[in-house]
Amino acid sequence: MDKKSIVKAFSTVILAGMLTSSVTFAGDMDMSNMEKCMFNKNGKTMIKADKADGGSGTGAWVWVMKGDCDKINNGNWDGVSDDVKAKFDWDTMNMMK
Repeated sequence: MDKKSIVKAFSTVILAGMLTSSVTFAGDMDMSNMEKCMFNKNGKTMIKADKADGGSGTGAWVWVMKGDCDKINNGNWDGVSDDVKAKFDWDTMNMMK
């Protein structure tokens, strides 16, 4: 086997492993209890660009547990997971108070 064939075979194995991991992760998530949440203040999104789960022309969004988005948008962070809180730009939010 030449060097190109070995590299190609190795790359295929790595890619297959990555795809399998992604499918397993997505399959493990119970999305029925999740909702997309946008949080904007004074017309500016408060979600860190590199932490957003998605976005559109109107802003970035993150996945949160159902009911948490209303709480977040009303300033109540009780019960919101630390993983979700880490996606928000707290420095900018504190400066805009």
